[in-house]
Amino acid sequence: MRYRGLPTYPSREAFNIFSAFFTPKGPEGKDIMKVFMDPDRSHLITWTPKPKPPWRYFSQNHKLTLTVQDKFLYKVTAHDDPLGIPYINCSRGAKPSCQRELQMGHNSFVLAEGELGKEYPLDPLWDILPQTEPSKPPAKMPFNWKWFFNNFAPKVDPVKVLYTVPFYPEGANEIEEAALQPMVIDQIFYYLEMSPGMPAKLEKIDKVLIHTFDCVIAGCVDCTKDRQYTVLYSDPEFAQKNACLLWNYASSRNQLDNMSKVSFLPEKDHLADAYKEKYGLIFKWIPFMYFQDREACQSMLQGVVDALLPDGVLFLVGPKPIQGLFDHFFLECLYNDPVINMPFYRQHLKMCPENLVNPELTVFMIEKKQIPKEEPKTPPPVDTKEDMPQPTLRGFRRN
Repeated sequence: MRYRGLPTYPSREAFNIFSAFFTPKGPEGKDIMKVFMDPDRSHLITWTPKPKPPWRYFSQNHKLTLTVQDKFLYKVTAHDDPLGIPYINCSRGAKPSCQRELQMGHNSFVLAEGELGKEYPLDPLWDILPQTEPSKPPAKMPFNWKWFFNNFAPKVDPVKVLYTVPFYPEGANEIEEAALQPMVIDQIFYYLEMSPGMPAKLEKIDKVLIHTFDCVIAGCVDCTKDRQYTVLYSDPEFAQKNACLLWNYASSRNQLDNMSKVSFLPEKDHLADAYKEKYGLIFKWIPFMYFQDREACQSMLQGVVDALLPDGVLFLVGPKPIQGLFDHFFLECLYNDPVINMPFYRQHLKMCPENLVNPELTVFMIEKKQIPKEEPKTPPPVDTKEDMPQPTLRGFRRN
């Protein structure tokens, strides 16, 4: 069987989709999931068609898509749904996403989100058995995912919502920023794990800023501690998806109470106010389009440094030459790696060997040192080449 599409392959999500339509059989005595997740061995699994695969039914009247298997209604998706998350039938133990449950009755079903719901009649053509047992009421939660947006969900494109996943190019083309961010967040986790004393340092941090990490916002938030998180986003579709991921993750671990001070704010309206605050931890990604603009990179670094508390931690992703400014801003670089050398990117090349990445894109883990009182900080001049080494044109995007 050959596969190309979403979800990404290999993954548990892809395995679940395959298993709905086919029966897998792996090498004798081997863990079939481990074999599937290994790109070098996944071809050893044979897939045979199931006698009763899932069927999809489309209701034009109600603008719904229903997934039915063996007369059981598994899920329903609403057309033009700005959230893009299906309603799940939980009567067999499934877990809903963002409180979206499908509740079956005798002649109808209800699509419920929290305490709100809408009822639809069953069509005999769908061949769905009615459910005789009453549905369990939805679990009580302190707040829903819209809380992160001050209870006002951002305006999104329902079509674009479906494409908020990493996409990799064909052949020898450069990977876009959105697809690189998941690899970078893995590298950041790696830095956190190998940095001595980091758990004690993180325990003292109460305020965090996340800026231009739209694709991996949820990965930057620690649900185990009650902190104030300020998220500045520019892509509402990715922001909404990450808010849902974060809500699901925290609620599954009974940690939603720790998330009450997480705020997702549109960058265009809240940039200046957010940078007036002081933070113990900052995640900042410098977009590719600014890599050749030395003055813009310096200005961004200046803003981040001003917002970072002494002894604070900064995860900065940007052009490698920007490290020439670290000493001037009293920044100590603890770790740094070009993305092209990261093990997570090298792993990606096993599946897409021709893909390219900007060779100057670098991940930095930085600590802000105490500024000596006898050396007042003054902004460096930006009209000389000595302050920040000029990046070469090779591998950079042009403005």
